Amino acid sequence: MKIIGKRDPLRVAIGEATNRRSNIWRVAVRKSDIYVSTGGAAPAKFSFHESGICRDAFTSQFGVPPGMQDRVITRWQRGEIPPPNSNRACSVLEIIIPTDFLSVGLDVPPKQISWVDTAPVGRSTSIEMFFSADAPPVVESLLQQHGARKPIAGLRLDNGFWFYLTSHEIAFAGQTMRIPATGNRKFDFLITRETIPSSTRSTRILQMNTPGDGDKMVAWEYGAYRCGPGEHHQVDGTLTPEKIYAATSWNS
Repeated sequence: MKIIGKRDPLRVAIGEATNRRSNIWRVAVRKSDIYVSTGGAAPAKFSFHESGICRDAFTSQFGVPPGMQDRVITRWQRGEIPPPNSNRACSVLEIIIPTDFLSVGLDVPPKQISWVDTAPVGRSTSIEMFFSADAPPVVESLLQQHGARKPIAGLRLDNGFWFYLTSHEIAFAGQTMRIPATGNRKFDFLITRETIPSSTRSTRILQMNTPGDGDKMVAWEYGAYRCGPGEHHQVDGTLTPEKIYAATSWNS
């Protein structure tokens, strides 16, 4: 397990730098607060605070979107962090990334990135993030006992707790979806397993649940094509822009 210092934020992604990959997720600690974010035109930013307050919000650089009172999309209270040696933790964020919808041709920043192996075709890789009162040797031993989860990194907090990231494979193939054009965006986003010759799957889309107090946030990350509103493609369903936002190329 990699131990991350306070001055060295962790960057983690699924796939390969020069091949098919996911968003690059950045995890940073400030005292005993955790900040998880992506880049792009409309970046996602999750914050998990020592007080227990959790937030899903647009970044300050992006600002308050039209029609919203502030940058916060969702605010909730996480569960209590279990005591040490209880074989339990407090999970706050799970990012599920279906292999069939990874993207190619994305820029890779010239910074160190922890790359996580992709799941087989038709399955997904899950990155789970959680608070724990246990030190890394204890957590690594528990992960080895259960077998399915692989440690990515641990971050030490000022209050003595730890924040961990793990990965595991799940039997989720992903869903095909269409996001209709709206506002200044004159094209649809298409989430499909098809290859669209006239476009690239360069837009990364996030679809999230709405956690209640004590729950974790779950984000499903997809790569999407652009297509004309009149183009016919078979999909499982339609999403409205109010239910998702993209980490890249949302308004361009």
